[in-house]
Amino acid sequence: MTTRVLPRLLFDTNVILDVMVDRDPWSHDAVRLLDAVQSGQAAGFIAAHGVATVHFMMAKKVGHPSARQSIRDLVTLLQVVTVDHALIQQALALDMTDFEDAVQSAAAIAARVDGIVTRNLRDFRGSPIPAMPPIAARALLDLR
Repeated sequence: MTTRVLPRLLFDTNVILDVMVDRDPWSHDAVRLLDAVQSGQAAGFIAAHGVATVHFMMAKKVGHPSARQSIRDLVTLLQVVTVDHALIQQALALDMTDFEDAVQSAAAIAARVDGIVTRNLRDFRGSPIPAMPPIAARALLDLR
């Protein structure tokens, strides 16, 4: 019997926000990817600092109680990658111009993911973990 290895994906904050605040036209692909995680077709991750950013942005749009519930749902679905001193040091050592995305990349390394799902490919140049747009992640998971 062959054991199927699930693709491991770290979701950049912008992709999560596409779903949470229904940012059209990007929300469709992002929803499909999170549905794939929920159905067991992939393992999903988010860096801890991204959770705080998502809450901040959601609270401005829908208020604190709804934002808090959305975060509860999010961290039930995605595994949170700890951002600690060592991870920040690793991010500083990466040859990347955008520090926040370097932290995302360091979190991706720590989680041993196959790719980072983002709409911001430019800032992930120099990342040791490949970044891919949601449409490419859908293709990776064979989602139509």
